[in-house]
Amino acid sequence: YVRGQAVVVHLQSNSRPARHASESNVRVFFRICQHDHVRQPVDVHQTQVVFYGIHLFEVAKHFPNAELHGIDPWLDYNEYLEYKTKQNEILTGFQRNLAKCPDKQRIQIHRGFSDSIVPHFPNNYFNIIYVDGNHEPEYVLEDAVLSFRKLKPNGIMIFDDYGWGGRDLTQRGIDAFLSGYYKRIDIKHVAIRNTQIFVLKTS
Repeated sequence: YVRGQAVVVHLQSNSRPARHASESNVRVFFRICQHDHVRQPVDVHQTQVVFYGIHLFEVAKHFPNAELHGIDPWLDYNEYLEYKTKQNEILTGFQRNLAKCPDKQRIQIHRGFSDSIVPHFPNNYFNIIYVDGNHEPEYVLEDAVLSFRKLKPNGIMIFDDYGWGGRDLTQRGIDAFLSGYYKRIDIKHVAIRNTQIFVLKTS
């Protein structure tokens, strides 16, 4: 989650300034998300967030006045067996990368599941929220609904991995949110870039 110049909260979980983020800010964030190296868990500039940390660190670099929050349980759970027994290693890698990050004072990490942590943030608080958690549709929808309350009017919510794994995972959850909240978002500002969707909150 981002607040300030453009606060971003990243959700890697679930059972995540007074001015709104400009389109140029969104384009910057989009370019960060599309870098090929973000998939490589190597170091501060080659990692993934919250996970290993890439998005938080890169966004912090591009938005020097922003306050950033990340949510990740770093726990094994059934939907992601490929990471089973690896979470301690991933957490250690993130902590090592965070220690090297020159912007670490502006980054707050919340270890836990998003459905427990997000409700504690103030409403209408964040400028940008980036949702990339559990890909099961019910969790995607829950993350979106919980996070939308925390997003400022004219703020941007970014969904990752639209269409990942077919129509019945993230896509179904995101579509349900877009359908249910169509009166409170500007559909003209819904933009699918590869597998990402950018949504403008109007009220």
